[in-house]
Amino acid sequence: MKKVLLTLLSGLIIFLNAHAEPVGYSEREIRNVSDEIAESVMASYNEKVYSKMATHFGEIMFTSFPQKRFEKARNDVHSSFGQILSIKYLGSRREDNNTVAFYGAQTKEGMIVIKLALSLENGKPAVVGLWFE
Repeated sequence: MKKVLLTLLSGLIIFLNAHAEPVGYSEREIRNVSDEIAESVMASYNEKVYSKMATHFGEIMFTSFPQKRFEKARNDVHSSFGQILSIKYLGSRREDNNTVAFYGAQTKEGMIVIKLALSLENGKPAVVGLWFE
């Protein structure tokens, strides 16, 4: 099976946000936020529509992951794995002041993992990091 590791945002950038606050403290609280965002990421990926996931982006993501970078990253992953058929929540962990939620994404060519780094910005949940592995 082909293995593609695509880091869409450097981990260093994610953790530079010293004033970040994690999203939720229980799995239930985290999933209340992350499931909707993961569905938006899947829709953006499958439909090639950046704005569907960008509505959840924190300020850092707009500068670090603009639409052109999304298009290139999406095309790179899609050429190896194809469409995402379904996603399943795998768990989460706290990394510094961020909550990282993991989703298994089933594709025609196998499973990839979507990692969402989430933080509260101005009291609202925001994506501050995104990876397809």
